[in-house]
Amino acid sequence: APYRNPLADFVNALTDFMVRPARRLIPGLWGADLPTLLLAWLMQLLEWLAILQIRGFRWNHDVGIAIAALSALAVIAVVKMLVYIVLFATLLQVAGRAGRAGL
Repeated sequence: APYRNPLADFVNALTDFMVRPARRLIPGLWGADLPTLLLAWLMQLLEWLAILQIRGFRWNHDVGIAIAALSALAVIAVVKMLVYIVLFATLLQVAGRAGRAGL
């Protein structure tokens, strides 16, 4: 979507309060928006921590292993979300081109 698209403006307005300060502290990496990816990972990690707290998980002496596992689950969740976004964007482009071609 073009940057001035209303949907892009909406998403930018929703996330800009967190992303802008993070971009000042964390540089991008090889063209990737690393601050946004790190914030997405952090949100997923906090979600997993909240789920465990709600389910009554007890933090024992293996807390390091639990944090490492939660971190890995958060990475998997972010990658899964990125795959879904790419798939959805591809389907939207195909539908748009099919509509313009009169199919």
